[in-house]
Amino acid sequence: MQIKILRGTSLYITTDRMIGYVVMTISLNGAIYHALFVDGAAGGFGSFLHWPTTFSVLVIGLSMTYMKKHALKDNELGKMLRKDMVLSGWILFMLNAVLIGGGMYSEDNKELANMGPALIRLVLCVQYGYVAGIIFETFYTRDVRKES
Repeated sequence: MQIKILRGTSLYITTDRMIGYVVMTISLNGAIYHALFVDGAAGGFGSFLHWPTTFSVLVIGLSMTYMKKHALKDNELGKMLRKDMVLSGWILFMLNAVLIGGGMYSEDNKELANMGPALIRLVLCVQYGYVAGIIFETFYTRDVRKES
């Protein structure tokens, strides 16, 4: 099924894509569940949710793609979105690493007491970039095998 979003932009939904999305989501949540409740890792499901990071990765990735839209050929939107989402995740990773490093100047290490949440956000940037990139590429790329 093809859903027109804007003039030249369409969302492609097929059974295979939806099954893959559901399996990926269940697998990711299952891995988190196993780490938390079977292996006894610290934290919870909420540790994997940080809305400012999610918003930042999406906005930076989408705006990078928007700046390059004049260079996109037919059926390249999904691939470009994936590259830009991954890149935005890494850019935010480096930005957060600089901010974390800026707080590590104390001789008595009081600033290091709350390092856990900062490291969580550091890793979430990259994770959000890769997962969002995969999802965007999946649903914004036309199936060229059926066209030939």
